[in-house]
Amino acid sequence: MADIKNLNPVEIWRNFDKLTQVPRPSGHLEKIQAYLLDWAKEAGVEGIVNVSFIISENGIVSAIKIKNSKDKNMEAEVLRVVNSMGKWKPGLSKNKPCKSMVEIPVVFKL
Repeated sequence: MADIKNLNPVEIWRNFDKLTQVPRPSGHLEKIQAYLLDWAKEAGVEGIVNVSFIISENGIVSAIKIKNSKDKNMEAEVLRVVNSMGKWKPGLSKNKPCKSMVEIPVVFKL
């Protein structure tokens, strides 16, 4: 299963300043999780892809990087999905939007 829904944000979100609120995707993580689960089943792959990216003060995703992955197809699909997520709700520091780094381990398990 591609499990990104039940991760503890305190463990996976890192930031440049101390955040009072972590960045959040505007879309539904359940739909993304279900899509990645179906994709992994079709592709017959398992593993973890660690992806990091920057969320700007305006919620724009940039600087997407795969930190580690053992499968180029899983890596490509994670990059495609992150690129297609659109704007995020930015992180807040002292109640003001701020630039933040997000790191998410995407787990593909059959």
